[in-house]
Amino acid sequence: MVDGPVDLISTPPARWRDPRLNATIPTEVHRLPDWPPSDPGFLKAMKLHKGDETTVRSSWSQMGWVPVQDKTPVFVVGSQVIGPDGNDTSLASSAITSDVLINADHFGVQICDDDDEVRTALRNVLDTYRACWSASRNATTVLALALRPCVPIQSHLVAVLTGHSGIGKSFSEAAIMAFWQPRPGIWSSRSLPGSASDTPADAEVSVSVTPIWVIDDLAPSSDAMSQARAQGKVNEIIRNVFNGGSKGRRRADMSAQQKFTPRAVLVVSAESPPSEQSIINRIIHVQAQPGFLVPDREPTTTLLKMMETTNDAAKVTGYALQRMALAAKEEGWVRIRDYWASNYDFAKDNLEEKLKRANTEHGDPTRRAEVVADLTLGVMLLKQILEDLGMDQEPEYKDLIKGMLADLFTIADDGYNENKTVDVGEETLHRLRSLLTSGKAYVAGAGVAGVPVVAGDGGQQSKADAANQNLGWQLSSSKDRDSQPTGDRIGVLLYDQKNNNEPVVIINPRAALHLIQREWGHDGHSAASTWNAVWAAGNCYDQTWKRRFRNKGSNVADYVIRPMIDGISYEGVPFTLAKLASIGDEGVAALGCRGSRGVSS
Repeated sequence: MVDGPVDLISTPPARWRDPRLNATIPTEVHRLPDWPPSDPGFLKAMKLHKGDETTVRSSWSQMGWVPVQDKTPVFVVGSQVIGPDGNDTSLASSAITSDVLINADHFGVQICDDDDEVRTALRNVLDTYRACWSASRNATTVLALALRPCVPIQSHLVAVLTGHSGIGKSFSEAAIMAFWQPRPGIWSSRSLPGSASDTPADAEVSVSVTPIWVIDDLAPSSDAMSQARAQGKVNEIIRNVFNGGSKGRRRADMSAQQKFTPRAVLVVSAESPPSEQSIINRIIHVQAQPGFLVPDREPTTTLLKMMETTNDAAKVTGYALQRMALAAKEEGWVRIRDYWASNYDFAKDNLEEKLKRANTEHGDPTRRAEVVADLTLGVMLLKQILEDLGMDQEPEYKDLIKGMLADLFTIADDGYNENKTVDVGEETLHRLRSLLTSGKAYVAGAGVAGVPVVAGDGGQQSKADAANQNLGWQLSSSKDRDSQPTGDRIGVLLYDQKNNNEPVVIINPRAALHLIQREWGHDGHSAASTWNAVWAAGNCYDQTWKRRFRNKGSNVADYVIRPMIDGISYEGVPFTLAKLASIGDEGVAALGCRGSRGVSS
């Protein structure tokens, strides 16, 4: 059977191989001696053939809840279509093939034969999952993230798991994805939907066509420019998912290209936590530290075995989707959507009120309440499943939801306070680095022409090149051309002879702040409060050259140093090269002779 969109019946068969038609032509058809037919009457005959037996079925270019003509919506996931009667592909089909999504067939759920099978699966899932994470809030987060895509209102939910490798981040992601596999063992810590190495375009499409997506392993890089690009790519996807939008694009003829609107619940793992305030405001941040998983290996081993052999988690998801579709059929789709929208509003208002009472000295908690309310819908769905199956009054689960809701408030409160502690000083340092690595600003060497950093005797030139790139210099690939700075000059590199020739960058506070505000807007902080916050965060160099505090009548800002070096006076905010250029003390040591260029005190 040839499978494809309705356009096939108006397209000559010789053109069915056009990839834009997304047609599937079996080998047996290709082998027919008269294929493709050249008779112009073929299409007419095909249209007239058994017209009264023709079935019209919608094919969707996205997974998730989709409408069906004359029926209530169904949930498309992988090759499955979940409706009131379970998996029913006569109602609709998915156009998400491996041409669109490389692992499209890895997505799915499992429909049970009866409610007893679901009860057994749910008991196994709750008992096993709740035993794996040391803090109950993390088990709550995993379960809520896994079930949230079933709820039929748009998700804006992003969770970011951070911590060193081997602590349990990928294990947690696989545990979430186990709810979305058609067969046991498809997802694991070594086989997850996406990774930080995927292109931005691939990630943009993936979050627009799937109900849940993972970007695994945003690892740190010794190359700060590469690290900034990778982090910037993931940050853009996070913003898109939270905001529910994506970039508009135009073709060469100025016609509009398709926009890929995010719809997935997004889970990201990284070694380092986000440093941008705007990103932290938009995420559920799970910090995976030593002891993140319980020290006893038995619970995690049991969960791994469950994921590989039973598919119990996917049975719970299948039941949730089927029950949602059945409720929509019996009560009406609009009523079901309104019910879940009101649940979200209730959770948001409740969390906002509690956060205000618990944090009277802080500002508006609305954003944090919105983020955690989205996660709360997964817990509310679990509550409904327990009630539907008659398990909510069983002693082991009677107070389960109450405890999970308490966990959610803890998540909201901790996240709210985390937002406040990522202060202006850290954000300003991050933005300085971004200006330099993106080519909008550069640092010069004091008293020298050309790049500010060179490798000394025995030093590594590659480290010097990395440092210069991170200070805003575009390195030349030709021996006949000099490397060039990019953007505006905002600082100068000096060497502190009294402290082992420590390389220190003196940043011009006025020039740097002007570029920061031009790039990110004015955040309401004065120059003094901004740079004093940078000092307070411990980001500045404070060894030989001391900060000059303002004296009465002085016109010297109290956040700068003013060293006099070889008869030349410098003024600005000091940072070590190791910190500003993100190369670390090891990177500076690998340069060889410190102070091989520039001037000393």
